[in-house]
Amino acid sequence: MALALYLAAARIIRSGRPGIMVLDDVLIGLDLSNRIPLLQLLREVFADWQILLLTHDHTWYELAREYAKDWLHKEMHLLDNHEGQPPIPEIKDGVTALERAKAHLAAHDLTAAAVYLRAAFEAKLRNICNDRGIEIPFKKQLKEVKADALWQGTLKRQEQRKELQTREPGKNHPDFISQALIDRVAMMRSTILNRLSHTDSPNFETSEVETARDIVEELQQHPFPPLA
Repeated sequence: MALALYLAAARIIRSGRPGIMVLDDVLIGLDLSNRIPLLQLLREVFADWQILLLTHDHTWYELAREYAKDWLHKEMHLLDNHEGQPPIPEIKDGVTALERAKAHLAAHDLTAAAVYLRAAFEAKLRNICNDRGIEIPFKKQLKEVKADALWQGTLKRQEQRKELQTREPGKNHPDFISQALIDRVAMMRSTILNRLSHTDSPNFETSEVETARDIVEELQQHPFPPLA
């Protein structure tokens, strides 16, 4: 409510004039169903404003980055300084989880590559569920929504699509996600992602991490049609 009043007041006070808005982790207390609509509101209602959206939550950063691809994304890191001196802040261009995975894969750091592939996989699933209105179990914190719940929601939408195909065979209702891609994701989840869930240090082969990379890329490029 406080945020809604603040945004309304900002529009009234600066009516007809662009402004500057700094939002420092104000969305961190909102659930996913409210965070994305707020991003959409900022992009549409405050399109002529300079908006600085700051967060320390990397999961939320990746989600917002995926949703607002036309925004400028930056990351701030602290670099070690001389002994007794405070760390030095450094601002870099934002890099997606998939891009990080590719960099680690090129450096033959297979475990780090697998971790970022999992992050890219989960970020894509979250956006699919949000953009296509897929119902998932409610959790107050975004991090508590597990990838399995997101994936099961995606599979359920495909089942609904197949029912629609059966009811209306004469209409063009493409699959929400192809069986071939489902099988490839299932293979990745049972190998790469499953091993990351265990406490022991996982051992990966370069070929299987490369395959996981290809699957995540295919998932990100796949067009997911609306239900009807």
